[in-house]
Amino acid sequence: MRLPEAGCWVKAALHSHSTRSDGRLEPEKVVAFYESAGYRVISITDHGKITRLRREEGIVYIPGIEIETR
Repeated sequence: MRLPEAGCWVKAALHSHSTRSDGRLEPEKVVAFYESAGYRVISITDHGKITRLRREEGIVYIPGIEIETR
């Protein structure tokens, strides 16, 4: 597969958890951790919960959710 020549790569974490489900950090600290590690995009995908955070600058935050189907 050839990639297009235009565009750029962005370091992103699209699956992470916070203390709102089975993670170890508060949502704001999850975002701060990834931002300090050079990520430009983060999505917190807690189990059964959407975590909304207000971000006006810095890392891009995408609200997400992990849904169980059992």
